[in-house]
Amino acid sequence: MKKMVSFIGAGRRQEGETRTYQKTTYQFSDEATVETAILAEALVKRKEMAIEECVLIGTHGSSWGCLIEEAALDDDSLFALYDTLENQFETQSANEETLQKLGEALSLRWEMPVTCHLHSSEVLEENVTSILFGYVEALRSPTAPSGLLIDITHGFRSMPILLMTAIQTLDTLSPDGVGLEIIYGEFKKDAPSPVRYLKPVWDGVRFARALRLFNERFDGDLLADFIEKEWALGAHAIRRICNIIQANFVTKFDEAFSQLGNALNELSKKESPSCQISLVGEQLRDLHRRFTRPSTLHRRLLVLADGLAERRLWGQAITTLQLALEAFFFDFYDESGYGNYEITKELTFEFGESLSQKDRVHFHRLRNTRNAIAHGGCASGKGGKPQEGNLPTQYKTYSAFLKRIF
Repeated sequence: MKKMVSFIGAGRRQEGETRTYQKTTYQFSDEATVETAILAEALVKRKEMAIEECVLIGTHGSSWGCLIEEAALDDDSLFALYDTLENQFETQSANEETLQKLGEALSLRWEMPVTCHLHSSEVLEENVTSILFGYVEALRSPTAPSGLLIDITHGFRSMPILLMTAIQTLDTLSPDGVGLEIIYGEFKKDAPSPVRYLKPVWDGVRFARALRLFNERFDGDLLADFIEKEWALGAHAIRRICNIIQANFVTKFDEAFSQLGNALNELSKKESPSCQISLVGEQLRDLHRRFTRPSTLHRRLLVLADGLAERRLWGQAITTLQLALEAFFFDFYDESGYGNYEITKELTFEFGESLSQKDRVHFHRLRNTRNAIAHGGCASGKGGKPQEGNLPTQYKTYSAFLKRIF
């Protein structure tokens, strides 16, 4: 369901007239024009918009009567409602009961469900959180939308900021995210007022979210989707690296970062890449430099473990410490076949026997903790079940142990 959200502010005062919104001729991208004071009314009547529901947001001091001003001239029942709204506008006292009647009247006129959402005229530090989550509930009720069209033509300055924050909250709550269109009617007094389509603003918000997911969780699917059209090789490298890290398939670690190096080399030869691609490229160069600088696989995996710990992915981080230790065995004994279970088992025993008693304790505790993580927190070896709250401290202990013996 596509839901439109529009704002109602105080309007503009014309000389000698009541305070209301001025009429103008709005011009759409297909050159179609419509003369109206309120862009929302034109939008709901355009079949191309495919709007099925409307939410109007305003305050106790909004000019709610402007929504039925012209219709009230020909309808006595609407005129009584309009008169009430105008009186409430003058006294800054719009209320829920009157706005429910307005929503019902507009639902009949616009042939779709219309809800009027009211909040305080004063947006202050003390009440802004309450107002913000009121927006969230207004968007979700009575049904959560699959798509949103927001019209920021009218209203008070704080409203679009609050709404964008509410939509980001809703986007996070929705498994598939929220599809969003943004429209702004640029008022011109003596010329057609162009209707501006600002969807790239939301694309920018989603891009920022994609970067955060990648940087904080090694979740690169959304980021790869963003850049694939312009930089397919980079998108493929991001997906490959993230999938390998999330799966703990570290035997493919070097291969994946080699592919990333090839993608970055391709990017360096591109003429005038977009700002988004340049920003992603900077992030990936830093990642590539950090994870490929060490000369041995076991040290590269230790860097990866630290990266996972920085992101508070403690289970993966400790598992990667164990994998780094196993890679160290192969380098230490100059063995090939890293990843072979039987060889790893033999080298683990041999190396463990060579350690001092103190180091052997850390050696076995790391393996036991890794096994507990792999088996869902079940007890490993002697003692009770491991505690998830201990993982950060355990990571620091095991990491320091490995850095010393490496």
